[in-house]
Amino acid sequence: MHLRPSATHSLVLLPLAALFVWLGQWQLERKVQKEQMLSLYENAPKLDYAQVGELNLPYARVRLDGHYDPNWQLLVDNKVFNGRAGVHVLTLFRPSFGKPVLVNRGWMPMGADRSILPEVPAPADRIQISGMLISPPEDGVRIGEPERLDGPGQPRLVTYLVMSEVASALDGNVSQQLLQLDATDASGFEDRNWLPTVMMPAQHGAYALQWFSLSLAIVIIWFTLGWRRGQSQS
Repeated sequence: MHLRPSATHSLVLLPLAALFVWLGQWQLERKVQKEQMLSLYENAPKLDYAQVGELNLPYARVRLDGHYDPNWQLLVDNKVFNGRAGVHVLTLFRPSFGKPVLVNRGWMPMGADRSILPEVPAPADRIQISGMLISPPEDGVRIGEPERLDGPGQPRLVTYLVMSEVASALDGNVSQQLLQLDATDASGFEDRNWLPTVMMPAQHGAYALQWFSLSLAIVIIWFTLGWRRGQSQS
């Protein structure tokens, strides 16, 4: 057996195979991170709302008594549910104790004319709500400056949630966490089967397998070309 790979093939193919191995390992690391995230989410403690700020937990299940503030509502654009374009409705909730908190009440549809916003009802009475407190998600690549929030008024359409803008508009009197309203709560809308991440661990595992398979295919190609070159020169 004569294996004589050319320098050109080696310089091109072997670094590429190494890159694919690195990408596969990175996907495996992301898989482990997502598994840990899901574990924290699924085993989040049930706490009093007032306790959460002191503990600095990534997730916590809480129950609050208070009322919604219909003058503070944000409609986060570009949310798709069942193939339809819409928004996530974020309404400020003022609890009996503790800082006000933005509540993601779920998905509502939007019409073709983006200048016409949907009617967003909010219970006027004091109620009790429950949900999961999370750190607001980072929504990918952002183009342009965030929308300025000047103060209370009608529901405001925004491209993405920026908590620093919300805090500035409320003079700092707002929680830096977001409450995902429980799916059983009557004050919410559609699509409240919350998950802590869009891409699940199994998907990262599948991508890792693809990268490793590509790396193996390249090594086989390198080996085959070297073997054929060796055969032709022997």
